[in-house]
Parts: sequence; structure tokens; C-alpha cells
Amino acid sequence: MVVLGLLLIAILLVGLMQLSRVQTFVAQQMSSYLSKELNTNIQIGLVDIDFFNELILKEFLVEDQQDDSLIYLKSLNLKVSYFTRNLKVFEFQSVELIKPKLSIYRLDSINYNYDFLTNYFQSEDTSAATMPLIKISNVSVENAEFKYHDYEEQDYTNEVSYDHVDIKKLNLVASQFILNDTSTTCKINALSLFDENGFTLENLSTDFKLKEGLMAFDSLIVKTIGTDLDADYLMRYQDFSNFSNFIEEVKMESVFRHAKVDISDLSYFVPALHGINASVFLTGDVYGYVDNLKGKNLSIEYDRETSLKGDFSLRGLPVIEDTYMFFDLKEVSTNAIGLRNLPYPPFDEHRHLEIPSNFDHLGIIDFKGEFTGYYNDFVAFGIFNTKLGKIRTDLNLHENEQGDFEYKGDIISNTFSLGKFIEYEKLSDIALDM
Repeated sequence: MVVLGLLLIAILLVGLMQLSRVQTFVAQQMSSYLSKELNTNIQIGLVDIDFFNELILKEFLVEDQQDDSLIYLKSLNLKVSYFTRNLKVFEFQSVELIKPKLSIYRLDSINYNYDFLTNYFQSEDTSAATMPLIKISNVSVENAEFKYHDYEEQDYTNEVSYDHVDIKKLNLVASQFILNDTSTTCKINALSLFDENGFTLENLSTDFKLKEGLMAFDSLIVKTIGTDLDADYLMRYQDFSNFSNFIEEVKMESVFRHAKVDISDLSYFVPALHGINASVFLTGDVYGYVDNLKGKNLSIEYDRETSLKGDFSLRGLPVIEDTYMFFDLKEVSTNAIGLRNLPYPPFDEHRHLEIPSNFDHLGIIDFKGEFTGYYNDFVAFGIFNTKLGKIRTDLNLHENEQGDFEYKGDIISNTFSLGKFIEYEKLSDIALDM
């Protein structure tokens, strides 16, 4: 009878543990215990577990020890497909997160607001633990928020900062998620978000891979209001701390496939470009660090009037005044209208090149050669081919204190219609060697 009674009690307990109310009560007792242990506030609204099949968690909250929200989750729905007895492999049919919020910030030069959690759950066993293999067929995130602030670093408006991130309205649909102790891979089918500094991502899709020292985005499609990007993009680094000095310590490698890039979107990441309201069409390879950037086999179209093909090297970005430039231009085509549409630094003053009206007589201007130097002090070496004749140049152009360009060097032409250029018809074609 005693054994039968114990068996009935066990069956009753198992049955009760199948009830959502009982599961929620147990979870709330555990959260109350952890709240006291961690000197913080942990809350759980509802737990519903269909053992070995499904987990539903609602209204989950963890505050940090400064009484600020650290983790919040309106709803989690997790459907289990398979796991091994030794818990080294987990496979899930789907994971759905609704309105998750994560708020991380640095308290001082070395401490973060989540440290109390990692310290509490840190194992005393110092031997390396092997992460289980986790596979998820489908991942869905709805209306998420993510904040990260390093208050040791200055925040700026109208630019994306890796020290001050404030993302809202993040929605994600992904598949084929695989996580192990060396890498993370997944197929991002749709990602959209809004950054408080102003940048809006309408949609992103890619084959994503993360492993030590590498973050790769293959078959990357990015869409904003003005940008339509098709590329392969990856970043190389030593560790994630390098992102705090992204300009000098994160190496980029990208391949663009006739991408349309709105420069006002790009200016959120390269603030020196603020003020340029135009788009470029780009094909080719761009690689290196922001402050030491190179381009190969590039084809660029700007403002419908100007196009170029060639290579470049830029040292000194994002400060345009300190940037040393080298352009090896295989082919450039523009006209007077295109030249007048070219912006001139500082771009936020909305200045453009001032081109005299007689340049209209040149028609299409083709150029092949090199530009070397700074934006206001450079050497132009090459051949200009225009409607009025062909000109060979080896010039140094320098902006004086009045904002006008002065030049010195050689201008050579066998035949040039100078009379038509200066609108003095009595002057015939001439040869130049200046």
C-alpha cells in the first residue's frame, strides 16, 4: 500500500507539473530566490512547458543592480525537435521571440551592468567547457530593441557609433542556424531595424558566418530608402574589442555587384560625407581599413553625368582634409554639368566645384591618367580628350587662401580649338606647350 501510495503521489506530481499554472508557480519561486541571491529583480509572467516538445515563456524580466532593465522578453516560443541524452546536441524546429529588449552599458572603464550575472553563474571548474551543438531550423524575432552604451566614450548624432548603439523596431526572419564552439552560421532571410541616430534599414538578407577573427556576409542584399546593395562583405579582427576602434583595427573586404549606394546612408558610417545628397552606382572590390582603404577594378557612376573606371588608395579617412589620395584612372567620362555637380569639402557646407561657362564647349570630357595628393593640393597627370581637342597635363593644383585654385606644371596639345573655348572665333586652332 505504501508503494502504491508513493506511486500515486509521483503520478500526481508529474501530472501537476504538466499544468501551466504549476509550472509558472515553480518558475516564479525560483525567480524570487534568484532575485534575493543576485540583489536584483527577476520576474516571470507565465511558463508553459510541453515536456520534450515545446516551451512558452511570457513577461520575463531581469533588472541590473542599478534597477534598470537588463533583459526583457514579452514572449518566447521554442519548439524542440531533438536532443541527445548527454545534452551535447540540441535541435529546434523553431524559436520565436516577441519584443525582446537587451540593455547593456559600461559602468566604468572595466565593469558592465551584466557582470553580476556572469560572476554568479561562472563555474568554479576552470577547465574548458565544450559548447553543445545547437541547430535551429527557423528563427523569428519581432519588434526587438537593443541598447549598448559605453559612457567612457563620446556620443555623436547623425552617425552610427559602435560605442553607442540604440536599435529599435528590429525584425528578423532567419533559418539554418547552427552554433558550436568554433563558429556560428545562419541564413538571414529578412532583417530590418531603425537606429536612433537616424539610419533606417528596410531589409537585409545574407548568408552569415561568424568565427574567431572573422565575420562574413555572403550574397549580401541591403535595401534602404536610397540604397540597393548587392555584395559580398567580410570583416577581419583580433577580437570584438577592435570594433571600439573600427577605423584603424577592423579590416574590410568587399565585392560590389552594380550596387546603388545613397551617400547620405554611407555618411552615417563615414561622417565626413555628411551633406552629399546623391547616389553612386558601384561595381568592383574595396578592401582595407577605413583609414587605409583601397579599391580595385572599380566602375563608378555618379549623378548620371560622371563615370570612372580604375583603382584607388586613400590614407587618412574619415578626416577628409588629412586624406592622401591616389587614383589610377583607366577611364573617366564627364562634362561641364557633371563637374558642377561634384561636391567639394567640407560637404556639410553644400559647396560644389565652380566651373566657368566656357567649359560647356568642351562637350564630353574623357580622361585617362592619375590623380595624387590631397583634395585641395594634388597632381593631375594624364590625357584629356574633348570636343575641342586633346590635352596632355602634368599639373600641380593648389587651393590658395582665397579658395581659388592655382596651378603649375605642363599643358601640352598638338591641336586645340582655343578660340571656341574662350569664345573668340578669330582665334584658330593652336598647339600648346605651357
